[in-house]
Amino acid sequence: MSANPRPLRLPPMPKVADLLRVYGLSAKKQLSQNFILDLNITDKIAKVADVFDCHVCEVGAGPGSLTRSLLHAGAKHVAAVEIDRRFLPSLEYGFRRMRSTELAVTHLTDVIRREGENGNLTGCVFIDLSKAFDTISHSGLLSKLSTYGVRGTELAWFTDYLFCRSQVVQYKGVLSEPQPILTGVPQGSILGPILFIIFFNDVHKPLQHSKIITYADDSVIYTSSKDIDTIQRSLSEDMNNLCEWFKDNELIINLKKDKTESMLFGTAKRINLQDKELKLSVNGTLINNTSTYKYLGVHLDSSLNLASHFDRIYKKAATRINLLRSIRPLIDQKCAESIYNTMIAPIFTYCGTLGLSFPDYRKEMIKNIERRGFKVIGNSSFNPPSVNNLIKRKSCLFVFDCLLNNVCTPFKNYFERLVHSKATRNNGISVKLPKMLESASRGRLSIHHADIMKFYIPDALPKADTVHWNSDVPGVRMVGNLPFNVSIPLLLQWLEAIPQRAGPFTFGRTPMALVFQKEVAENIQAPPGDRECTRLSIMTQYLCEVNKKYLIPSKIFVPEPKVDAMLLRFVPRVTPLIEAPFVVVEQVVKAIFSERRKTIRNSLRTLFHTKPELSEELFARTGVDSTLRPNQVNFKDYGKICHSFIEISREHDMPITPLRMRKPVAVATKKNNTDVDARTSYQITQ
Repeated sequence: MSANPRPLRLPPMPKVADLLRVYGLSAKKQLSQNFILDLNITDKIAKVADVFDCHVCEVGAGPGSLTRSLLHAGAKHVAAVEIDRRFLPSLEYGFRRMRSTELAVTHLTDVIRREGENGNLTGCVFIDLSKAFDTISHSGLLSKLSTYGVRGTELAWFTDYLFCRSQVVQYKGVLSEPQPILTGVPQGSILGPILFIIFFNDVHKPLQHSKIITYADDSVIYTSSKDIDTIQRSLSEDMNNLCEWFKDNELIINLKKDKTESMLFGTAKRINLQDKELKLSVNGTLINNTSTYKYLGVHLDSSLNLASHFDRIYKKAATRINLLRSIRPLIDQKCAESIYNTMIAPIFTYCGTLGLSFPDYRKEMIKNIERRGFKVIGNSSFNPPSVNNLIKRKSCLFVFDCLLNNVCTPFKNYFERLVHSKATRNNGISVKLPKMLESASRGRLSIHHADIMKFYIPDALPKADTVHWNSDVPGVRMVGNLPFNVSIPLLLQWLEAIPQRAGPFTFGRTPMALVFQKEVAENIQAPPGDRECTRLSIMTQYLCEVNKKYLIPSKIFVPEPKVDAMLLRFVPRVTPLIEAPFVVVEQVVKAIFSERRKTIRNSLRTLFHTKPELSEELFARTGVDSTLRPNQVNFKDYGKICHSFIEISREHDMPITPLRMRKPVAVATKKNNTDVDARTSYQITQ
C-alpha cells in the first residue's frame, strides 16, 4: 500500500435537510434517485467499501457527498458514473424538465470562461439544420423507438400516428387531392418535440474530440486547447463525422452565412494575439468564420464581454418603449403595465446571469430605460422590482437550486459553500464562485455522464491493476447508492459478469458496497430455507458472499422515500456454490421460483417446455425431494438439478436459451459493448 494521499480541500456539502426544514421547501425527485446528503452516513459507506488506495467506480445520480467521502477515505481514483436510464444525453436542453435555453447558454459561456481562465482557447461550430422537424424520416424514427424498447402494440400506435397522415392544398377555393406525409414530426403537438429529440439524441456519438450542447435542432460543438491548430484539426474531423451522421439520418445542414458558423473564443488578450482564424469546411464548402454569433437569443462575441449583446437588447427595449408611448393613449393603465412586464423587462432578464458582469455604466443605462418606461405608463403607484434586482434574485434562486441539486446534470455540485468550525452567525451563508469538484480533486476524480446500464466500467478505470482470480481481492471497488427502480437489473447484470470475468470483474474479484431498498436487501441475503429466500437470493449467493452492514433510515435521504434502505457488501466467491454455466443456473432458478407456493415437482415442469414429462426423469437422476418448496432447495440440490438438466438437454437435443435476449454490457467486450446479441442458444458441450 502506498502512503495516504495528500488531503484534499473539497467543496463542502450544504446541509440541505436543514434548508428544507427551515424554508419549508421540498426537493423534487430525479430519476427515482434519493440523495444521501449526510456525510456521516456516506463516510460509513466509504469505510465499509474499504477504498483506501483503491480505484473506485461510484454508481449513482452523479458526484455528491458519497464522492467526497470516497476521496477523503483515501481512494486513489474515483470514477463517478451517473445513473440515467433515460436515453436522452445530459447535454440536450430542449423540451425537457429543468432545462431551458438560458441554461444551455449559461453552460456554454461558463465552459468558455473556465477554459479561458486556464489559458485555453475554445473553438465552436454553431450548427443549423434546414427544416429539421419536417425532414425526420418516419422509418428511421420507428427504428430508433424500437431500439429504445418501444415495441409491439406501442410501436404500432406510433406507426399509425406518423404514417396515417395526409395533407391538402387549397387554392382559390379548390382543394387538391390528399397526399401522404412521408417525413417530419407533427408540429404543434405534444409528442412532436419529444419524438424529435428521440430521433436526434445520438447526434453526439460521431464526436471524437469535441463536446456538444443541443437545444432541439440548435447545436454547438466545442473543443478547447492552447493551440489553434489543434482546435482546427479536432473540429474538422468531428464536423466531417457529424455530416456523415446527418446524411445517414436524412438531415440537411444549412451552411449559409449566419446559419452554420465557426467562432474562436478566449480572453481578449489571447484573441488579439492570434494571427489565424478557424478555417473549416464541409464537403468542400467553407464554413463562415465570425466574430459574433446569435446563439439562442444571446449575441456572443469572441471575448464574451457581451458588449454587442447589450447594445442590441438596449436598442430593442428602447424601441418597444417608443411603441408603447405611441399606443399609450389607446390603452388603460393595467394593459400598459402588462405590456411593460411581459415585453420590455424580460428583454434584460433573459439570461440575466450573464448580465451580472455588466459594468456599472451599463447597469445605469438599464435604470434609465426603466425610468422612461415608468414615465410612459404614467402612474406613480406602479413600482415593480427593478431589472437589476430581478436579475440578482434570479441568480440567487439558481444558486439555491444548485445547492439543492435540484438542477440538471451539468449544474449539480456547481457551487461550494464557505463553512468553518466556528459557531458564528454567518457560518455557511457564503457561496464561492463555481469550483468544480472534479478540478478540486487534483486528478483523483473523473466524472462520466453516461448510462451505467450501457457503460463499460473498465474504460473508467484504465490505470487499475488486474490480479489473479484465486488471489486476494484487487485494488478496485464498486460503490453505489442505487436508485431503487434499477437496482435489481444492475445487480443481475453484474452477477452475469462474474463467471465471465468481465465488466468490473475484469480486474479480479472486485468487492461491491451497494445501497438497496430494505425489502430487496433482506431478500438478497436470505439463505435457502428462509421464508424470505427468493430467486434473487440464490442468484446472488451462489456467486457472492453477501454481508449486511448498515440499515439506513428513510429520513437520511432527500427527498425522503417511504421505505428504509440497507447497505450490503458483496465479494465474489473464488468458486461458485453451483458449478454450472450462468445461463443454466438462471434458467433452473427461474423455473423453480415460477410457482413459489407450490412444490418443485410442479414448477420444474416449466423447465422442459416441449417435454414436461422429462421433469420426472430429472428427479429420478438427482434424488432431490420433489415435495420441497422453492425456498427450501439448497445449493447442493441446485447443482444436481443443473447438471442433470444439461445432460437431459444434450440427450434430447434441446437448446438452452438465455432468459435475457440482449447480453448485458457488463459481460460484453469493449469492442462490441453497445450492441451484443445473445439470442443464439447456449451450446451444450461435452
